[in-house]
Amino acid sequence: MPGFFVIRDYDNVNMYFIKGSTCSLLIDAGMGTGNLRTVIEPLPDDVPLDVFITHGYGDHVTALGQFEDTYDV
Repeated sequence: MPGFFVIRDYDNVNMYFIKGSTCSLLIDAGMGTGNLRTVIEPLPDDVPLDVFITHGYGDHVTALGQFEDTYDV
């Protein structure tokens, strides 16, 4: 499916990214062992990014810090 990506982080932690024409969605943020921003950017300036966290364990939220300087996290 175009615009749908599975991103694997350390220890097979899965994140999902859906890139749309009017908005994009990141499901979970992973451990942060890599640069997640380089995977999902560049997004067009007028396309907002939403992040949905399935639960608060570290392997799903740690990389949120990579977005704090640009997005409302």
